[in-house]
Amino acid sequence: METVTQDLIQNTVEIVDTAHSYRLQLSQLLDTLTELEDQVCSSGSRAVKMLTAHFAGLKAAVCEALDARLHQLVEEIECMKETALTPLHECRALIGKSVETASQVMEEGRTIMAADPESNLDRILKFRDNPMTKSLASVPELPSPSEVAYFTIETNPDLREQLRELIAEEGKVMSHPPVQILHADEKPGGVQVHWSETEEDSDLTEFMLQYARGKPASNDDSRLLFHTAYEGPSTSFTVRNLRTNTPYSFRVRGRVDRNSAWSPWSLPLVKSTSIPHHQWSDAGEEYSLSNEGRTATRTGEGLTCVLYSATNSYAAGDALNLHILDSADVSPGDGLAIVCNNCDDNSCNRPGAIFVNTYGNVFVDGQEMKTKLPPIRKGTTLTFQTEMLPNGKVRVSVQVDDKEVTLDWKVSSQAGVNVGLMQNESVPSFFFALRFAQEHWKIGVE
Repeated sequence: METVTQDLIQNTVEIVDTAHSYRLQLSQLLDTLTELEDQVCSSGSRAVKMLTAHFAGLKAAVCEALDARLHQLVEEIECMKETALTPLHECRALIGKSVETASQVMEEGRTIMAADPESNLDRILKFRDNPMTKSLASVPELPSPSEVAYFTIETNPDLREQLRELIAEEGKVMSHPPVQILHADEKPGGVQVHWSETEEDSDLTEFMLQYARGKPASNDDSRLLFHTAYEGPSTSFTVRNLRTNTPYSFRVRGRVDRNSAWSPWSLPLVKSTSIPHHQWSDAGEEYSLSNEGRTATRTGEGLTCVLYSATNSYAAGDALNLHILDSADVSPGDGLAIVCNNCDDNSCNRPGAIFVNTYGNVFVDGQEMKTKLPPIRKGTTLTFQTEMLPNGKVRVSVQVDDKEVTLDWKVSSQAGVNVGLMQNESVPSFFFALRFAQEHWKIGVE
């Protein structure tokens, strides 16, 4: 009986603990629900403010444009009036002068007639031959009404309706942006951001990814300085050279083509990485490190040996860029590689390694491939891009300049493959390595 009682008590305690955990989960859900409700309300309020400001600006712009057009048309009328009135004014002046001449002739004629004209024939002859008297036969000619300006106006009777229709189509309210960030994955010294279009029939072909340090209050938060990390057709991109354990905000938008406008920004996603950036191991006297361990320079000291990365930080499914910042004379066995382990200090060209020498020869597990890449020299970038295949192999693309070699690599357990980098326990991870005998070779990793 006592055992049964203890079991019941223990069962009760477990139920209470379960109820406590359940209530805690519900409390967390309520907090998240509150955040989602706030997202709806705050974004709705911001949208209303943005629309109000936009249409107020449109109204002001339309009124300004209408006033400017009216002023222009009135000025045109005034200019045309002045042009049309000028010859009429000249004609008026001519008629006025002719009226004055006629008055003078009349006055002189009355004077002659009043002073015994029969005894003043000479004066009459002079009066008859006077140019002013002869000018009475010429009457100024006025233009016909059809030749004189008669102002009318012509307006578009459909403009009001067209404006109404145009304004009726202005603005679009969306409950979700046309592009949304799906998720972001931690990478060494960076974050890989993935996004997608929210509508299946969307025809966006170009995207822009931006990031900023910190957490924004909204997409238009002016406190954050966003930088453009990527612009192109891809739907994922790795933003590198980020500080570890530091929150960064990411946002994306899209457009149909270069001649169209960008869509609104997606909802910001805040993400950080806890994985340090790729870096070389402690070099000893053979190599010197700089740029927080990301750049290795061959010194003139010590014997020729292989320099490995600090950890097996390069995971399959990512890209690794090795930049040749400076070069020197070449020696046999010089080159760059990704390797399964860091057990060999003498050579990169061995089993469990993909090695590219300075001449551009590619070796897989010590065997040379037929395809050759351009030689490695100053300014070269050697890129390893890997992808896990369903059959367990790793597809590796090795690129130098504009030439690329792709191969399927069977990574065996005997080669000492390291797995379990980051959150994915099934993804193999590799060391990267270099070997140069001559001093002044300088290699940067990204």
